[in-house]
Amino acid sequence: MRDGFDVQTNIVRQDGRRSVLLSILKSGSASTLDIVKRVQASLPDIRAAAPAGLELKELFDQSLFVRAAVRESSQKGPSPLA
Repeated sequence: MRDGFDVQTNIVRQDGRRSVLLSILKSGSASTLDIVKRVQASLPDIRAAAPAGLELKELFDQSLFVRAAVRESSQKGPSPLA
């Protein structure tokens, strides 16, 4: 047993080029929508501070599904189970 992260054993490619994947996961009761909003608001500063030639891409945004579920739920009205 050791305290720390495992050595990387996977390879990430984007458009056939070697890349790095950074997943941002929420914890507990944190709001997915709030986290995505704050990360997106931070991206311009992160991009400005990044080395020249570094390209940052958003590959997946879970908030799209959360927003769709909230929108669908609000259109249907209150649940008969509530």
